[in-house]
Amino acid sequence: MGGSKKGRRHKTVYPDEGKRRCSNCTRVLPIEEFYARNKRPEEGHSSWCRECVIARMRKNRLKKRLAEGREKLVEWIGELKRELKEAKQILEEHDSGG
Repeated sequence: MGGSKKGRRHKTVYPDEGKRRCSNCTRVLPIEEFYARNKRPEEGHSSWCRECVIARMRKNRLKKRLAEGREKLVEWIGELKRELKEAKQILEEHDSGG
């Protein structure tokens, strides 16, 4: 019983009708709306429909880009702080007559 899900209420595959239920959006769609996980028929199709898979990929791509942008911004701010510190030291040396 290790692989079964507790409390499953909905049938996920409708082989006679050529349909499947998306485990993300719960819509029942034609099997063509699911990516084939493998070309061999016994391997089946993905549990998420193509639309949900694409939406998840877009979300993850956006999160990655935002994280990269945040890292670049933090790096840029650090560079500005170092430059400002150097400029202050130069001004202090100039003001002290040094």
